[in-house]
Amino acid sequence: MPPAIIITVNGVSLTVNRIEENDFDINIVPHTLSVTTLGQLTVGDAVNLEVDIIARHLEQLIKNK
Repeated sequence: MPPAIIITVNGVSLTVNRIEENDFDINIVPHTLSVTTLGQLTVGDAVNLEVDIIARHLEQLIKNK
């Protein structure tokens, strides 16, 4: 099983479920939508998107093992 890829959207850490070429899917549970600003977003809104540095480092460690 490949390591989990974690991203942050507007500061909220989320696990990527599927990656295909330049697209990816995530699931957001209702609780997360209600306690963050993610529930206020609409299609086309700009967001801050980051790859979780810990996940990136962990992936590199696994690859080098």
